[in-house]
Amino acid sequence: MTAPIPCDAGKYCGASATVQRPCTIGFVCPQAATVQPVSCPAGRYCPSESMDKPLPCPAGRYGNRVELSSDACSGPAAAGYYTAEGSTTPEQFPCGSPSLYCEQGSSEPRMIPPGNIGDGGDAMHQSSFTPCPAGLVQSCCASADIACPPAGFACVSGLKTACLPGHFSASTGASNCSSCPAGRFSATP
Repeated sequence: MTAPIPCDAGKYCGASATVQRPCTIGFVCPQAATVQPVSCPAGRYCPSESMDKPLPCPAGRYGNRVELSSDACSGPAAAGYYTAEGSTTPEQFPCGSPSLYCEQGSSEPRMIPPGNIGDGGDAMHQSSFTPCPAGLVQSCCASADIACPPAGFACVSGLKTACLPGHFSASTGASNCSSCPAGRFSATP
């Protein structure tokens, strides 16, 4: 009689086993000679038989239970939050800034486009955006809106800033000052 052979990784062999059995879906057999399959851990999923390494839940998803078998894991990141690969909670990281938003299922924060303001949560947990109301621009430095600057001024980083000599702003709510064209000048805003 020959000596017993250890079961392969991804398979298991109980006591008095005569054959190797594949590790079942939702479980992992991490090493050779596994006697009993191990539950796929939280933040990971095991989608097929004979797995020896669990796969991390994708960024933008989370896994708060063991024995998950799909890359959908337990569900998407919560609105106003984002999750990294292998997260075990839907609220792993707050979106983090009045200039950012995180829709449900976000894997990273996204910039709110110019001319829009955050919506759907407080300043650190915004989940969407909407156009700025008429006469307001989004402040890049604060969580509040500020009045649009008049002609001769621009809104730079959320602050009303006078145009320098040789530059002008002809419209209310401009986001920058333009250089005077050839043959024209501007000594003051």
